[in-house]
Amino acid sequence: MEDAKDKVIKHLRRIDGQIRGIESMVLDGRNCSDILYQIVAAREALKSVGVEIAKAHLCNCVSYDDNEEAEIGKILKIIASLS
Repeated sequence: MEDAKDKVIKHLRRIDGQIRGIESMVLDGRNCSDILYQIVAAREALKSVGVEIAKAHLCNCVSYDDNEEAEIGKILKIIASLS
């Protein structure tokens, strides 16, 4: 789980940098299409982090008891909304 956590933190820090970069682009008056491309890239990166967190949750956090199917169904629904 610690490896997954480190990976997620790295991704989130990279996304934070992307967001700050987008802010700078807006402040500098950069071309709107360039800004929009960066927004799309940041959104895709965020989706990727969401999938990583969902995978880690399914592999490490879901207990194998009576609620397993409900919890897996809930996570799969979240994953579907990310894509």
